[in-house]
Amino acid sequence: IYDAEQGLATASDALDALGVSSEELEGKSPEQQFKILSSALADVDDASRKAALAQDIFGRAGTGMLPMLAEGSEGIAAMRKEAQELGIVFDQEAADSAAKFNDDMDRLKKSFTGVFQELGNKLIPIFVDDLIPAIKDTLVPMIQDFAEKVGNLVQWFADLNPVAQKVILAVIG
Repeated sequence: IYDAEQGLATASDALDALGVSSEELEGKSPEQQFKILSSALADVDDASRKAALAQDIFGRAGTGMLPMLAEGSEGIAAMRKEAQELGIVFDQEAADSAAKFNDDMDRLKKSFTGVFQELGNKLIPIFVDDLIPAIKDTLVPMIQDFAEKVGNLVQWFADLNPVAQKVILAVIG
Protein backbone atom coordinates (compact mmCIF):
# COMPACT_ATOMS: atom_id res chain seq x y z
CA ILE A 1 0.00 0.00 0.00
CA TYR A 2 2.85 2.33 0.87
CA ASP A 3 4.49 1.44 -2.44
CA ALA A 4 1.30 2.31 -4.30
CA GLU A 5 0.99 5.61 -2.43
CA GLN A 6 4.56 6.40 -3.45
CA GLY A 7 3.62 5.77 -7.07
CA LEU A 8 5.64 2.56 -7.49
CA ALA A 9 4.32 0.96 -10.65
CA THR A 10 3.95 -2.67 -9.57
CA ALA A 11 1.81 -2.05 -6.49
CA SER A 12 -0.06 0.83 -8.13
CA ASP A 13 -0.86 -1.29 -11.21
CA ALA A 14 -2.03 -4.16 -8.99
CA LEU A 15 -4.40 -1.86 -7.11
CA ASP A 16 -5.72 -0.49 -10.42
CA ALA A 17 -6.30 -4.05 -11.67
CA LEU A 18 -8.34 -4.76 -8.54
CA GLY A 19 -10.33 -1.54 -8.93
CA VAL A 20 -8.96 -0.15 -5.67
CA SER A 21 -7.30 3.26 -5.43
CA SER A 22 -4.56 4.18 -3.01
CA GLU A 23 -6.74 7.12 -1.95
CA GLU A 24 -9.46 4.64 -0.96
CA LEU A 25 -6.99 2.91 1.35
CA GLU A 26 -5.32 6.05 2.67
CA GLY A 27 -6.15 6.88 6.28
CA LYS A 28 -7.61 3.44 6.98
CA SER A 29 -6.20 1.04 9.54
CA PRO A 30 -4.14 -1.89 8.25
CA GLU A 31 -7.03 -4.17 9.18
CA GLN A 32 -9.49 -2.11 7.12
CA GLN A 33 -7.04 -1.99 4.20
CA PHE A 34 -6.60 -5.75 4.39
CA LYS A 35 -10.39 -6.29 4.28
CA ILE A 36 -10.75 -4.11 1.19
CA LEU A 37 -7.88 -5.84 -0.61
CA SER A 38 -8.92 -9.37 0.35
CA SER A 39 -12.45 -8.74 -0.93
CA ALA A 40 -11.09 -7.35 -4.20
CA LEU A 41 -8.72 -10.31 -4.62
CA ALA A 42 -11.55 -12.77 -3.90
CA ASP A 43 -13.36 -11.38 -6.96
CA VAL A 44 -10.45 -12.25 -9.31
CA ASP A 45 -11.33 -15.52 -11.11
CA ASP A 46 -8.00 -16.34 -12.79
CA ALA A 47 -5.83 -18.10 -10.18
CA SER A 48 -2.48 -17.12 -11.71
CA ARG A 49 -3.60 -13.50 -12.07
CA LYS A 50 -4.79 -13.55 -8.45
CA ALA A 51 -1.41 -14.93 -7.31
CA ALA A 52 0.48 -12.27 -9.28
CA LEU A 53 -1.67 -9.45 -7.88
CA ALA A 54 -1.34 -10.77 -4.31
CA GLN A 55 2.44 -10.89 -4.69
CA ASP A 56 2.54 -7.40 -6.20
CA ILE A 57 0.59 -6.00 -3.24
CA PHE A 58 1.80 -8.10 -0.30
CA GLY A 59 5.25 -9.08 -1.55
CA ARG A 60 6.57 -12.64 -1.32
CA ALA A 61 4.07 -13.46 1.44
CA GLY A 62 1.19 -12.66 -0.91
CA THR A 63 1.03 -16.04 -2.61
CA GLY A 64 1.14 -17.81 0.75
CA MET A 65 -1.85 -15.76 1.85
CA LEU A 66 -4.03 -16.81 -1.11
CA PRO A 67 -5.95 -19.61 0.67
CA MET A 68 -6.95 -17.15 3.38
CA LEU A 69 -7.62 -14.35 0.89
CA ALA A 70 -9.87 -16.65 -1.16
CA GLU A 71 -12.41 -16.45 1.64
CA GLY A 72 -12.86 -12.70 1.17
CA SER A 73 -13.45 -10.29 4.03
CA GLU A 74 -16.44 -12.29 5.34
CA GLY A 75 -14.42 -15.50 5.47
CA ILE A 76 -11.53 -13.72 7.13
CA ALA A 77 -13.92 -12.24 9.69
CA ALA A 78 -15.24 -15.75 10.40
CA MET A 79 -11.68 -17.11 10.77
CA ARG A 80 -10.85 -14.23 13.05
CA LYS A 81 -13.91 -14.88 15.22
CA GLU A 82 -13.01 -18.57 15.45
CA ALA A 83 -9.42 -17.70 16.39
CA GLN A 84 -10.70 -15.44 19.16
CA GLU A 85 -13.01 -18.18 20.43
CA LEU A 86 -10.09 -20.62 20.45
CA GLY A 87 -7.95 -18.11 22.31
CA ILE A 88 -5.21 -18.00 19.69
CA VAL A 89 -5.41 -14.28 19.01
CA PHE A 90 -2.68 -11.97 20.23
CA ASP A 91 -5.02 -9.26 21.55
CA GLN A 92 -4.19 -5.90 23.11
CA GLU A 93 -4.11 -7.39 26.61
CA ALA A 94 -1.52 -9.95 25.51
CA ALA A 95 0.47 -7.23 23.74
CA ASP A 96 0.37 -5.08 26.89
CA SER A 97 1.51 -8.03 29.01
CA ALA A 98 4.37 -8.74 26.61
CA ALA A 99 5.41 -5.08 26.68
CA LYS A 100 5.31 -5.08 30.50
CA PHE A 101 7.37 -8.28 30.56
CA ASN A 102 9.97 -6.71 28.23
CA ASP A 103 10.11 -3.58 30.39
CA ASP A 104 10.55 -5.69 33.54
CA MET A 105 13.32 -7.72 31.87
CA ASP A 106 15.09 -4.50 30.86
CA ARG A 107 14.92 -3.25 34.45
CA LEU A 108 16.23 -6.59 35.72
CA LYS A 109 19.15 -6.48 33.25
CA LYS A 110 19.99 -2.95 34.36
CA SER A 111 19.86 -4.05 38.01
CA PHE A 112 22.31 -6.88 37.31
CA THR A 113 24.53 -4.49 35.38
CA GLY A 114 24.58 -2.23 38.42
CA VAL A 115 25.41 -5.12 40.75
CA PHE A 116 28.28 -6.29 38.52
CA GLN A 117 29.62 -2.74 38.23
CA GLU A 118 29.53 -2.40 42.01
CA LEU A 119 31.28 -5.75 42.39
CA GLY A 120 33.88 -4.73 39.82
CA ASN A 121 34.47 -1.44 41.61
CA LYS A 122 35.20 -3.33 44.83
CA LEU A 123 37.39 -5.99 43.20
CA ILE A 124 39.51 -3.73 40.99
CA PRO A 125 41.53 -2.30 43.91
CA ILE A 126 42.21 -5.82 45.19
CA PHE A 127 43.46 -6.88 41.76
CA VAL A 128 45.51 -3.73 41.23
CA ASP A 129 46.95 -3.43 44.75
CA ASP A 130 47.36 -7.08 45.77
CA LEU A 131 46.85 -9.78 43.16
CA ILE A 132 48.67 -8.30 40.16
CA PRO A 133 51.74 -7.27 42.19
CA ALA A 134 51.84 -10.72 43.83
CA ILE A 135 51.73 -12.40 40.43
CA LYS A 136 54.34 -10.01 39.06
CA ASP A 137 56.65 -10.33 42.07
CA THR A 138 56.26 -14.05 42.79
CA LEU A 139 54.73 -16.10 40.00
CA VAL A 140 56.45 -14.44 37.04
CA PRO A 141 59.97 -14.90 38.52
CA MET A 142 59.14 -18.53 39.33
CA ILE A 143 58.06 -19.19 35.75
CA GLN A 144 61.14 -17.41 34.40
CA ASP A 145 63.39 -19.43 36.70
CA PHE A 146 61.70 -22.68 35.67
CA ALA A 147 62.04 -21.79 31.97
CA GLU A 148 65.72 -21.00 32.49
CA LYS A 149 66.33 -24.34 34.24
CA VAL A 150 64.53 -26.26 31.49
CA GLY A 151 66.61 -24.40 28.92
CA ASN A 152 69.81 -25.27 30.82
CA LEU A 153 68.77 -28.93 30.99
CA VAL A 154 68.07 -29.05 27.26
CA GLN A 155 71.42 -27.39 26.54
CA TRP A 156 73.24 -29.82 28.89
CA PHE A 157 71.64 -32.76 27.07
CA ALA A 158 72.55 -31.30 23.67
CA ASP A 159 76.17 -30.88 24.79
CA LEU A 160 76.50 -34.59 25.70
CA ASN A 161 78.13 -36.97 23.28
CA PRO A 162 75.67 -39.06 21.23
CA VAL A 163 76.39 -42.29 23.14
CA ALA A 164 75.57 -40.64 26.49
CA GLN A 165 72.38 -39.19 25.00
CA LYS A 166 71.30 -42.69 23.83
CA VAL A 167 72.01 -44.20 27.25
CA ILE A 168 70.01 -41.49 29.04
CA LEU A 169 67.09 -41.85 26.61
CA ALA A 170 67.14 -45.65 27.08
CA VAL A 171 67.11 -45.28 30.89
CA ILE A 172 64.27 -42.74 31.03
CA GLY A 173 62.35 -44.71 28.53
